[in-house]
Amino acid sequence: YDIFFWCSAEGSPMGMSGVDVTIDGTTVTSDFDGLSVLPGYAAGTYDYVASKAGYADAMGTVTVVDQNIQEFVVMSPALNIDLTVLLEGPYDVANHDMMTGLLDGGYIPNDQPYNQDPYYGGTPVWFYAGTETVVTIPAGVIDWVLVQLRDADAPENATSATVVGSQAAFLLSDGSIVGLNGSSRLFFDVTINQNLYAVVYHRNHIGIMSANALTESGSIYAYDFTSGSDKVYGGVNGYKELDTNIWGMVAGDGNASGIIENTDETIVWKQDLGNSGYLGGDFDLDGIVENTDETNYWKPNLNVGGQIPLGAFENPYQSQIPGSVMINVEHNYLNDVNIYPNPAIDYINVDNAENATIQVVDQNGRFIIEERIENMHSKINLNSIPKGIYGVRVISGSKVSSSKLIIAK
Repeated sequence: YDIFFWCSAEGSPMGMSGVDVTIDGTTVTSDFDGLSVLPGYAAGTYDYVASKAGYADAMGTVTVVDQNIQEFVVMSPALNIDLTVLLEGPYDVANHDMMTGLLDGGYIPNDQPYNQDPYYGGTPVWFYAGTETVVTIPAGVIDWVLVQLRDADAPENATSATVVGSQAAFLLSDGSIVGLNGSSRLFFDVTINQNLYAVVYHRNHIGIMSANALTESGSIYAYDFTSGSDKVYGGVNGYKELDTNIWGMVAGDGNASGIIENTDETIVWKQDLGNSGYLGGDFDLDGIVENTDETNYWKPNLNVGGQIPLGAFENPYQSQIPGSVMINVEHNYLNDVNIYPNPAIDYINVDNAENATIQVVDQNGRFIIEERIENMHSKINLNSIPKGIYGVRVISGSKVSSSKLIIAK
């Protein structure tokens, strides 16, 4: 029996040509009237996929009984995203592009790498359970990156709770972010109700988010992060000028906590030192962890930048993406603060934090508790908070103490 697929665009009564309809490895492209005919199918149920550039894939099943059958396929427009970004580590000042050391060494994995948890002992800011994979790494690839789309009324409100789409993709040497074939732009099957903000994560560079909402032009949402600090939310606090008027993501966040800190050296770089491969301590992405990864990237970036002066570390670069509060980060710039018990059940005690603010943050960056502490000893009620792993921050003036809290019930 024959299966007739009639393809049309969402909201249009007209047929759509150029739609590839595939069943069991056989693909037929729809004609001018939107018709695809797949002949010669026995009775049974078959899965199909209909695809066309600029539209979300349409998937379904069709059942053949004892006669030819018609199936109507409606194609929904997808967001066409065109992003440009540079990484500090592999950036080549002489050629104004990025070097392909990982690709040349054969170190880039075929499976997307953002599904690692734990990662150097903690949960990374970018954890993503997607299953993107390729048979071979395309030419010109620097590394995998993770792209998120967020839907919010303003950038400061574009927290992780507003994420509407995520996908792992490839970053090319010219800064283009492309799909798994190494050339096409990214397509997201999402609907935006407010404003569209783009987030880009890399496994050992500080993540960034667009300071401005992406706007459509010619059916493409394009955004170039490289032309200035004002293109990134939080500006120079989490972004760096790589060359005159050329900006890029900051290297050195080895444990993917969202801040350049001592543990990027002690837990990541020192552990990886002297080894070759796909490693967090390889800040320049040449496939080898060596002294220059520390001296050229981690050390300079530990002591420059940052939105809040952070005591002993001066002003390290820190991610400005809303909600990128990492629960695995241990900071104690307020040296005498003591939070106990941990694990906790119904409450925690907070000592030596007089005239400070305490925040308890979940793994999505949402503030569960935010209270003012007036006394040297305070008791914080946790009865309404479900069990899990949280971040705790105590803020006093320009100093902050951050730690991980386990609530066990």
